[in-house]
Amino acid sequence: RWLAVGDFTGAVTLFDVRDRFICRRVLRRGGAVPTVAFSPDSATIAIGSWDNTVSLYDVETGELRRRRERRSAIDAGRK
Repeated sequence: RWLAVGDFTGAVTLFDVRDRFICRRVLRRGGAVPTVAFSPDSATIAIGSWDNTVSLYDVETGELRRRRERRSAIDAGRK
């Protein structure tokens, strides 16, 4: 039912494919959005950004549920 499209401005647009209209636009800071994925129940969308963050948003409300920053491979080996 949903199609998510990320762009270079950091926005993600959700389209309702069945009714053929733009449902919601999630505007976020942090750079381009090359990766988007839906949870199995389609209630949450994961947005991966070039600023090394993954943000989880509620599809119905557009509300941010959680944001995680990915550590670099160099940082991951440090204690």
